[in-house]
Amino acid sequence: MPVVQVEARLSPADLLRAAEQLEPEELDSFTRSVVALRAARSAGVLPEDEADLLLRINETPDAGAARRYVQLIKRRRAETLTPEELAELLAFTGQMEALDARRLEALAELAQKRGITLRALMQQLGLNQPRGAR
Repeated sequence: MPVVQVEARLSPADLLRAAEQLEPEELDSFTRSVVALRAARSAGVLPEDEADLLLRINETPDAGAARRYVQLIKRRRAETLTPEELAELLAFTGQMEALDARRLEALAELAQKRGITLRALMQQLGLNQPRGAR
């Protein structure tokens, strides 16, 4: 989707309607950015190390790569993957797991810096907890 810069006054309802038009990966990325913005505002001025950790926590894969990953997962579920696609899916899975590990590491470090539990930090940031963590 091309990005166009427009100066406009939008209500929260207008912003929500615009967000409804985003692809799932774009919406996830946008949501993480909004959560980081909210955390920054509620904390006032963040120390640089915390800001860096929030950037790591909100890191997302390239939108094209995320779309391809979802396509490959759908093909795997439909049992229509070629051997080449399976290799590609495995490589993507490794990259996604590494990204998740970096995020979790940054979350744990930020929770430690703030002297709170990981669960409390995730609630502060508006992040969903994995099913097994509840």
